[in-house]
Parts: sequence; C-alpha cells; structure tokens
Amino acid sequence: MGTSIQAHHLTEADYRGREFTDHSIARPSFTGIRVFDPVPLEDIVPFIDWTPFFHAWELRGVFPKILDAPEVGIRARELWDDSKKLLGNIVSANSLTARAVIGFFPAASVGDDIEIFSDGSAHTSRAVPEPDRTALFSAR
Repeated sequence: MGTSIQAHHLTEADYRGREFTDHSIARPSFTGIRVFDPVPLEDIVPFIDWTPFFHAWELRGVFPKILDAPEVGIRARELWDDSKKLLGNIVSANSLTARAVIGFFPAASVGDDIEIFSDGSAHTSRAVPEPDRTALFSAR
C-alpha cells in the first residue's frame, strides 16, 4: 500500500543506467554484411518460440507451460504434436529454404539518433513516438 511509482519523461527514463565504457561493449568478429544462404532448417528448429504459434490458434498461454494448462493443455498438446510432425516432414524433405542476412556497423548515439560510420556514413533518426502522457502515472 505504501508503494510509489515515480513517472519520468521518456528521454530521461530511456537513458537511465545506459552509460557504457569502451571495454563493456563486445566487438563482433566482423563488420559489414554477411549472408547465410541457405541456413539449415534443423539448425533453426530448436530456437522456435512456440508461444505465438499457440496464440494464433487462440490458445492462450506460454510454451511449454501451456501443454499442461488445465483448460487448453490437451488441445495444445495435440496441436503441438501435429505441428512437430509437419515440421519434421518439412525439414526432412527440404520443402523450405531459410536464408539470413546480418550486418554489424560501427555506430554511435547522438542524442536520440543513431549515427552509422563506414565511409558510407549514415545518420538516422531514432523512431521514437511522442510519449503518451496519459500512460505516465504515479501509483500509491
């Protein structure tokens, strides 16, 4: 009952605790763009987040707990079993091809903007919508 939440302006809250020193930022093993074509599907399967899948079927819950949920667990488990079979068929038949492109570029923040350096230097404004002042509140 004595808990208090203090509201902060978006930019102040956004930057709190984000002081970095050069040694606290990991450097990637390369800069520029790297293409992965193809990406083996069997490498991706362990990283699938099944929660949105169940939500698309209007089964609310978090995977894997949803499989044992009292109201939807039986249906969720049936759906998951069917989906794993279908996914296994897709992987074994190479029915789909996964590709990926990633890039790492030297960059720095300039206020709310991000500046990307690499002799094709770029400057982009960070897409931050105006804060909804009604969302800032104090609870007692």
